[in-house]
Amino acid sequence: MKAIRKKLHSRRGESLTEVLISVLIAALASTLLAGMVSASVRMIQSSSAALQDYYTGTWTKSEASLTMEYETGKNVTETVATETIPLGRGEKTVVSYQIKGGS
Repeated sequence: MKAIRKKLHSRRGESLTEVLISVLIAALASTLLAGMVSASVRMIQSSSAALQDYYTGTWTKSEASLTMEYETGKNVTETVATETIPLGRGEKTVVSYQIKGGS
């Protein structure tokens, strides 16, 4: 406690080395903060663009049917439906199958 009071009442200033180190630490901290803010802005823009594409994008749908006759003489119809969903960084294709008959 006495050392703190002595330092507060002292008329001596800080050394040049202490001042330079404190300036270096402040500059490093501000650089890191600017980098984090920049990264977060890029992430927000990327996610906003992906959501915009998702909600306003056009989904393309197609459907194809195929009827096959097996050795048992029963006909089986297989329907394949695909949907292409535009996303922010490409497209995603969803495929669904439906098989009827053959029982």
